[in-house]
Amino acid sequence: MHPVTISEEPERHVAALAHSGPDAEIGTTFEALQTRVAATGLASKTEGLVAVYPEPDTETDTGPRVYAGVVLAPHLLVPDGFTAVILPAGSYATCFHRGPHDGLGAIWTWLTEDWAAEAGEVPAETPRFELYLNRPSSTPRDQLETMLFLPQEEGDFNGPL
Repeated sequence: MHPVTISEEPERHVAALAHSGPDAEIGTTFEALQTRVAATGLASKTEGLVAVYPEPDTETDTGPRVYAGVVLAPHLLVPDGFTAVILPAGSYATCFHRGPHDGLGAIWTWLTEDWAAEAGEVPAETPRFELYLNRPSSTPRDQLETMLFLPQEEGDFNGPL
């Protein structure tokens, strides 16, 4: 489906807002996040927007649990009014997607089930996340770019497929 590579990623600190509802409605949470980030003066000190899935297949009564967040520069503290989320350093299977965000669910399913099984890999029990490389407000839907990060158990990768 998509090329997958394994990369060693640094620890990332995220200032986030919780989203409990259908994935299709997360845009509202990202809008609130961006408004709050601008009000705190952090907008120029962030390193990108992320969606963080704290635990695989965790759901609430209204849909998947996810955090909409911004990656902070390493020296910054998470301000009041945000949830602090730490994305641990380690080995991640990464997969690049160009196209609408509504196609990401199918890619996650493929990556966590099909790819992992075929590659003989076991995802780690740490947060998976999406890093958005451009913004929907200024990018045509078919040109949106997203990098998916699936944490891997240390020493588990058996090589590229």
